Amino acid sequence: MLSHTDMEKFKAVAEAIHLAGGRLFLVGGRVRDCLLGAETDNHEPDTLKDSDLVVLGLPLKEILAALAPFGAARAVGRRTSMEREKEDSIAHLSLPPDLLEVSPARRLNGSEAEFSSEASLMDDAIARDFTVNAVYFDPLTERLEDPLGGVPDAERRNLRLCGARALEMDPVRVMRAMVLVSRFEFTAQMDFLAATEAAAGLLKTVPPERLWPEWRKWCLSAKPHLGLDFMKDSGLLNFWPDLAELPKTPQNERFHPEGDAWVHTVMVVKAMRELELPEGADRQVLTLAALLHDIAKPVVTQMVDGKWVSRGHAQAGPPLALNFLESIKTPPKIIRPVLKLVERHMDLAFQIVSPKALRRLARRLSPECDLIDFWAIAAADWNGRGPEMGRFPMSLQEFLAPLGGRADSPPPLLMGRDLIGHFGLPPGPEIGRLLRLIEEASDEGIITTKEAALEYAAGLISAR
Repeated sequence: MLSHTDMEKFKAVAEAIHLAGGRLFLVGGRVRDCLLGAETDNHEPDTLKDSDLVVLGLPLKEILAALAPFGAARAVGRRTSMEREKEDSIAHLSLPPDLLEVSPARRLNGSEAEFSSEASLMDDAIARDFTVNAVYFDPLTERLEDPLGGVPDAERRNLRLCGARALEMDPVRVMRAMVLVSRFEFTAQMDFLAATEAAAGLLKTVPPERLWPEWRKWCLSAKPHLGLDFMKDSGLLNFWPDLAELPKTPQNERFHPEGDAWVHTVMVVKAMRELELPEGADRQVLTLAALLHDIAKPVVTQMVDGKWVSRGHAQAGPPLALNFLESIKTPPKIIRPVLKLVERHMDLAFQIVSPKALRRLARRLSPECDLIDFWAIAAADWNGRGPEMGRFPMSLQEFLAPLGGRADSPPPLLMGRDLIGHFGLPPGPEIGRLLRLIEEASDEGIITTKEAALEYAAGLISAR
């Protein structure tokens, strides 16, 4: 189940806890992912992987003492409910590549979960979110304890709550459900969907900072489109009103035989995940751009001459996309390229992909993103339609071929200081006019070197 190195590490910690009078179990995502044969999520490159451990029979103070020989364990606060103050309840211990989060077991106290040295394994399981996350591994016996049937649920990919009030206790669990559906193709039964719809509105009570880690996992999941289906079926979609308008927005059947704007969005997200992209392409940026590229269609769509049209939806999209991204506390380094792709995703629609057009587009995209990002959103947008439309007609290599495979904006042949220094021109509007004309000539391929640009500038100056 675990590697030999991991097994020895967890066994050593478990033995220390045992000597102190407690019993330690590994639980949560690490166990679940082993059951499913999946890699455990690593939230950021080169950072520690979280490993959740629970201890029966010891309070936090004694857990910290037992962990002392392994390094500097520290107590951290965790909110046990939305109303109560933070209290120290978990020990953090760094044993690279793992960050161990060790806590006493939990038990329900009314509608809340509290940490208690008197809690049983069943108490702790009932206080958790989903049965697949309530399977316990004992490092000393190397056996699983499964008080709520999480192992068969994992085998059947069945998403089941540990308790009737699991989502109410922590509404972020609604987002975790979406992630599990996206990562592992879990199926949510009707009773689960009903519970999710009732709890989704409680997300407004959650600090927005807690939403981004779940959205990030969704972006990097194997099948994010399944998570979007879950959002709609469960009512979670209604928490973001701009997205909730997409299923109500019709599209021109000639270009969108697949159906409404939400159906198209789901298909674009799926198509984006299926693209083969170069190493280094940011799946977070591209998946969010796919989700939000048509977010303004509900605002601009209207019937014209008997046909649905959505003119200007790309230009109208960034403010709405920004509202959504800020609501989930997306990092600014991701927001900027997403907004650029939303704004520019229609730039080459119905146009010949010429060197001139690509150079201009590369400048418009820079510095937030490049032509690889644009090709990805354009190809996903095209492929995310009915099969009648066929596949996007250009591979990435074919798309970049007019620029010799270059994806970024080439540096300008001349800067203002070149004109000032070479020709003795004073700073002012004339410098800007000359630079624009030189840039256009470069786009047309008339000039390709700095020397040629200076000759071209001399001709422009003499012709004034």
